[in-house]
Amino acid sequence: MDSIALMRVELYKLKKKKTVKILFLISIIPSFFYAMAMKFNWSFVSVTVDGFSIINYITSIYTIIFILGIPMFILFFISTNLIANEIYEGQMMLAITRVANRERILSGKFLAITYLLFIFFITNIIASIVAFYLFIYDTKYFIPFTFNMDTLNKVVNLFGVQIFLLLLCYIVMLCSTRFNLVISIVCGLLFLTITSFANYIPYVKYISPGYLALSDLDIGSNYYIVFIQICINLMLFIFIVRKGWKNFRQIEF
Repeated sequence: MDSIALMRVELYKLKKKKTVKILFLISIIPSFFYAMAMKFNWSFVSVTVDGFSIINYITSIYTIIFILGIPMFILFFISTNLIANEIYEGQMMLAITRVANRERILSGKFLAITYLLFIFFITNIIASIVAFYLFIYDTKYFIPFTFNMDTLNKVVNLFGVQIFLLLLCYIVMLCSTRFNLVISIVCGLLFLTITSFANYIPYVKYISPGYLALSDLDIGSNYYIVFIQICINLMLFIFIVRKGWKNFRQIEF
């Protein structure tokens, strides 16, 4: 079996897990909750901006979901469960018996979590669009969409959050090749904490993974930072996958 076929096997197993269903349910709630709050003027929800365009609303909601932490924690749990839990329960030995190439098994798991996050991303965008036009479109908070530099900044931030989430999940999966579920999740949270602090340090923040997700960026005068971030994240993804392969080959079942 190749890595794509193994990815489909992992996705089939994920589809049956309650945690995945809970993840998608929790992820779409903020889109409708905040839109309904603006529509019906709920007093217990504070709206601190004059209004939203469709792009601003999508980006704001996805950032809220990231900051909220619960979906991210569930993603960490799902990511580490793909490796650490299967090793503990002995399921990994059965997989290795069927597929001699361990790198393919691990690559299939990395691809599965990448695909899951992509669907998570698309689902959130669709939920935000539906909520926006159902509840915000005919209110005072509606702002017509215009493509300008601020819009471009929001789009870069949106993709920055998505890439950083994926990177965090990859780090948790890498740790799962060495440690148990709890320690792997703690490692992911520790990396998030370190990068969050790094974003307050001048110049260092530009090379810190997650800068595009954790900071406001003016693309017009700092376009080179986007290129730096792409290179750094790409190198980190390659390092994590290769290190994961190495760790996985050394595991004795």
